[in-house]
Amino acid sequence: MDKTPLKKKHWIALTAASTLTLGVVAGGAAAVAQQTGLQNEDGAEIAQGAVAGTGVSLDKTYIGSDDGLHSVSSAPSTVSAPSAQTPNSAPSPISQPSPASPDSPDSPHSPNSPHSPNSPDSPDSPDSPDSPDSPDSPDSPDSPPSND
Repeated sequence: MDKTPLKKKHWIALTAASTLTLGVVAGGAAAVAQQTGLQNEDGAEIAQGAVAGTGVSLDKTYIGSDDGLHSVSSAPSTVSAPSAQTPNSAPSPISQPSPASPDSPDSPHSPNSPHSPNSPDSPDSPDSPDSPDSPDSPDSPDSPPSND
C-alpha cells in the first residue's frame, strides 16, 4: 500500500467535497422534516400552529394534542445504590509450553508436464501498397557566400 502523504491541494479538495456532501445531506434532512407532519399519540395529524407553550421544564414530559401542549408529571427516579466491588481473582497459573509437533513428511515431486507443440507459422502479411510520390519541394534560396 502506498503511504504517500496527501498534498495541500488534495486536502483542500477533500475538505470541500466533504463539506458539500454534508450540506446536501443536511439540506435533504431539513426538507424531509419540513414535509413531515406532527402526530399525536393516537396517530392523528396535528395542524400547524395548534401546539404552543411557554415555560418548558426539563423535569416534565410533554404530550402534544389537538387542544394544546400538556405536561405529564412523573415521579422522580430513584438513585440506585452502587454495586459491591467484586474481589480480584487469583492469577491463573502459567501453562506449560506445548510439545513441538513432528516434522511433516516430504511430499512427492510432481511430474514434469509435457512440452507443448510449437504453434504453426503465421501467414505472410500482404505487401503494403506503394505510397504516391510526394511533390517536389520548392528550391530554397541560395545561402550567402562564406567569408573564408
